[in-house]
Amino acid sequence: MGWSYRKRVKLMPGVHLNISRKGVNTTIGKRNAGVNFSSRGARINNSWISIFKKLF
Repeated sequence: MGWSYRKRVKLMPGVHLNISRKGVNTTIGKRNAGVNFSSRGARINNSWISIFKKLF
């Protein structure tokens, strides 16, 4: 079994620095809606859109 490392540091309310074995990324926003910036690009996280798609 391989090893893993993950650490999340709160820089200010709504801004987190995520450190893992594969790299570092930054998350801006709340738990259900936010933007994630990493070396692979930017991603938008929004659970309300997926809930809306399930309803209709």
